[in-house]
Amino acid sequence: MIVDDKIDTKLKKSYVSFNCTRRSEFEVFGPNGRVKCPTVWQPEDQTAKIIYTTEKSGLTEEVVPKANHFEREIQHFNEVILKRAAPKLDEQDAVWNAKTLEGIQKSIETNAWVNL
Repeated sequence: MIVDDKIDTKLKKSYVSFNCTRRSEFEVFGPNGRVKCPTVWQPEDQTAKIIYTTEKSGLTEEVVPKANHFEREIQHFNEVILKRAAPKLDEQDAVWNAKTLEGIQKSIETNAWVNL
């Protein structure tokens, strides 16, 4: 199925199929480097990778151990609520994530780089 959406005189085509390989890659660039996740949301029997590059460190690749990461996230949330464990991510991280997502949306809408 092909879906055509006309947004501000630009035509966007979306290809939707249940017969193709699942893609879940994303890449983020910034003034200090880039982060790329070629395999996000892997099934629990497969590993995921995180690749990042900075001028100081160069190219670094990390393999995330096999696990049900959604289940681990829920377990951690429960520990924070029920056992008063310290959250792995604080409110500043949450604000930065929200600003990043807003920046991505603005970049898509304006087809331009967005400085955060």
